[in-house]
Amino acid sequence: MINNLERIREALQFIPAGDRDTWVKLGMALKSEVGDEGFETWNTWSQQAESYKPATAREVWKSIKAGGGVNIGTLFHEAKAAGWCDDETYQAPTPEAIAERRRIAAG
Repeated sequence: MINNLERIREALQFIPAGDRDTWVKLGMALKSEVGDEGFETWNTWSQQAESYKPATAREVWKSIKAGGGVNIGTLFHEAKAAGWCDDETYQAPTPEAIAERRRIAAG
C-alpha cells in the first residue's frame, strides 16, 4: 500500500500544471489534505509549467488556507479525468487527524 503523498504524486503526473486555475485549485487540495508538508510535492509538480516562478509559487502557497473549500478528492478527480487509474481506495482522515489539522491551521 502506498502512502497518501506517493499516491498524490502519482496522480499529479497526469495533470498539466500550465493552467493557473487548476494549479491553484490543486494547491488548495494538497494543502487541505497534508498541510504545509504538501508544498514540496506541489512545487515540484508546478515546475513543469513554462510560467513557473519560485517566488510566485511560495506566495500562492502561503495564501492558501488549509481549510478552504477544495479537498483532495478534487485532485484525484482531475487526475482520473486525465487518464490516471487509481488502484487505492481513498481513506478519509480520522476525526482526530481533522481536529489536528484544524488546530495547526488556526495556528
